Amino acid sequence: AHCKNTRDAFFCSYLIGCSNCFGCTNLRNQQYCYLNEQLSKEEYEKRIHSLNLSSHASYLSLQKEVQQKLSAEPVRALNHVSCEDCTGDTLRNCKHVYDSYNCFNAEDIRYCTTCSDCHDLMDYDIGGYNCQLCYEMIGSGVDLHTLFGINHWGENADTLYSDLLIGCKHCFGCAGMRQKQYCVLNKQYTKDEYDRLVPQIIDHMKATEEWGEFFPASLSPFAYNESVAMEEFTLTQDEVANNGWMWREVNDDVSRATKIINANQLPDTTSDVPDDVLNWALECSVSSRPFFLTKPELAFYRDRSLSIPRLHPDERYKIRRHQLGSYSLHDAICAKCSKNIQTTLASHDSKKLYCEDCYTSEMY
Repeated sequence: AHCKNTRDAFFCSYLIGCSNCFGCTNLRNQQYCYLNEQLSKEEYEKRIHSLNLSSHASYLSLQKEVQQKLSAEPVRALNHVSCEDCTGDTLRNCKHVYDSYNCFNAEDIRYCTTCSDCHDLMDYDIGGYNCQLCYEMIGSGVDLHTLFGINHWGENADTLYSDLLIGCKHCFGCAGMRQKQYCVLNKQYTKDEYDRLVPQIIDHMKATEEWGEFFPASLSPFAYNESVAMEEFTLTQDEVANNGWMWREVNDDVSRATKIINANQLPDTTSDVPDDVLNWALECSVSSRPFFLTKPELAFYRDRSLSIPRLHPDERYKIRRHQLGSYSLHDAICAKCSKNIQTTLASHDSKKLYCEDCYTSEMY
């Protein structure tokens, strides 16, 4: 996690310009390191070849060893690089960026995630590239000047409340259109007609208090508990129902399984797992939810001599997502200078959190 310009690294975090590293953290421009110990090329390759990652027991033991090593190393509370007056996390070359995450080369934005080379945005989630003057957009990007939209790609401008537009301008309430302009609800109008009609629609929406709000959750094809909202704003089924939102019961279909076994009952070594495992439903060792291995997955684990996972894909995702931190800031105290700081890492993490000044002095 949080590695940059790094290759051939395993179980590593916070590396910059490194290669051929295993179980390392906080290294700069290093190679052939094992648990932060510098080795020769020959020693490193011998150490790596001696690992038995095909054994699940060996994998768990190694994972524990790496975690113990990393927990003793300082962790940067926030990942800001070349930033001025910014709040949020994983920001690079940003100025006046607030409450935003995974943004690069951005200026004057707030409540945004995963944007690059953008300015003057607010409430923008995922995909923004070279966009400006956008508000309440999701999954859109590349030369945009739009409001209240979804799935906009490729030089859209002055569009409102629309979905899946490519290269469109001056459109309101449209969906699935390419290279169009002056359209309302996918109907073509002249410029003069459009300029008269749209202000009337906006006035009506203001009267009904719809204007300025994103599409209602009732239009979402996804239930609350199968969206990323559940990750950051976890609600119970009753709370979701009280808000009038959709909840979908999990129904894992195992009808095609020839048998169901606990994933921990698999042979320890991947080479000992039979081909028939593709017909088995494996119960997750944490959630007990069943899951199947696909043929390409099995081939991947065998080809690279990796242990077959014992966790449901959703549980594996939760672990990876937790390692990256949340999209919210928590108050904390620098473990070195005791200064009050903020971090996206959960407050219950046992990490050795450092403020930016202490982390920088430690690394350089």
